[in-house]
Amino acid sequence: MKQLIVGAFLIPFLICGISFLGNFISIYYGSTRSIPFTVMLSVAAICLFVILSLTAIGTVFERNINGKINHPCQTNAVLQSIPEKKWFIEPYVIILASEILLFGSIFIEMYFLFTSFWAYKIYYVYGFMLLIFLILIVVIVCITIVATYFLFNSEDNRR
Repeated sequence: MKQLIVGAFLIPFLICGISFLGNFISIYYGSTRSIPFTVMLSVAAICLFVILSLTAIGTVFERNINGKINHPCQTNAVLQSIPEKKWFIEPYVIILASEILLFGSIFIEMYFLFTSFWAYKIYYVYGFMLLIFLILIVVIVCITIVATYFLFNSEDNRR
């Protein structure tokens, strides 16, 4: 039941809360671009009634159609000993190393982007930004795969 509530409300109400806060600030300053309060209440009602009901119906259907979960493998009731981990396989070390690698791979490209701004070559900026974005996506995917591999290799399944 807790997962149902969190899954139904976390993202929609986070987005609604941020937009409502921004809208209240624009109402306070008297902006003409602010959304009326009744429209904000109707958006909150849609989030409350439509999203919660659809999530609850989907949860009930999924539990009734699939029935009991069949696990693909057998597990032992006896716990096995977990081997001692090395310092570089700790999750915090892997996260820190991943961030350093990501920053190091993007830093040079950001240098070229900023030099094209400073040299007034604005037409080069869009190409550099696209290239930096593509490199960023590729590096994030590779680092995620390697970090996940290291975490699975540590054989610590308590987390």
